[in-house]
Amino acid sequence: KDAFIQFHTDGRAAQIPTLNELALFQEFRGLVPEGPVGDTIQAQLVGRLVELDLLEPAEDLLTDLADRRLKGLPESKARNQLGLVYLMDRKPQKAVEALDRAMAAEADDDTIATRRQLRARALVDLGQYPDALRTLAGDASSNATLLRAELFWRSNDWRQAASALAALATPVDPAKLSDRKSTRLN
Repeated sequence: KDAFIQFHTDGRAAQIPTLNELALFQEFRGLVPEGPVGDTIQAQLVGRLVELDLLEPAEDLLTDLADRRLKGLPESKARNQLGLVYLMDRKPQKAVEALDRAMAAEADDDTIATRRQLRARALVDLGQYPDALRTLAGDASSNATLLRAELFWRSNDWRQAASALAALATPVDPAKLSDRKSTRLN
């Protein structure tokens, strides 16, 4: 057990091919310790799986983290990540189910906003536009505005889509734009 933990915590696991790491992890899953070390081992493997577009094994590990291993804010963040992976895997209904679970009372504003936007994205993908708009109500962030623009575009409401996109292109001093925003405007 100690060798398994050390292999995953000293960086050696990250040096082997991800499929080999997954096979080792699954073969010796019973050696994953409870607590933060085991959670970290599992979360690191999830990251590697997602990088290679191995989404179903990542979904399984994230479900285990969120349902069994984590509590409070870490669980809420894992549910957000699970919702995102489901969206990447074109499973918006599963994303909604993951994101509809209770949010931790101590969740910070970023975690709450991320949950709201991921849920809205899933609802857009399901064609549930009124529900998606209600989910985004009161969210004036650029991510929410982009989601609204896409929602209006998909529903052929060109006027509202143009209005949402125009809100993103409000003139500002170009020197104050981040690289991401200046790229978006180009």
